[in-house]
Amino acid sequence: MTYPATPGYRDRDTSKTTAQAIVAEADTLREKVATLYKCGAKASADKIAEALGRSVLAVRPRVSELVAQNKLVDTGMRERNASGHMAKVYKWADERKEPTLF
Repeated sequence: MTYPATPGYRDRDTSKTTAQAIVAEADTLREKVATLYKCGAKASADKIAEALGRSVLAVRPRVSELVAQNKLVDTGMRERNASGHMAKVYKWADERKEPTLF
């Protein structure tokens, strides 16, 4: 499998090694991220990372993978992220969703 079903990397040794090392964890983390969005979350990757108690560096790529799979859509809203820049707020693409968590 290739990106976005698995972590992506560029043609650099460190990037490829890191992507390969996180494959098993990435699947689990991607599912946790997806669950929050399926339950009605409308949030940036930073907010999802905060909700999961995980590093945004681990969560942002999972959000990007879900966007690339057309599972998340841009709400048009923006919120400030940890770096002070504006970040896209996403929601689950399928409007049929489970009960709202937050």
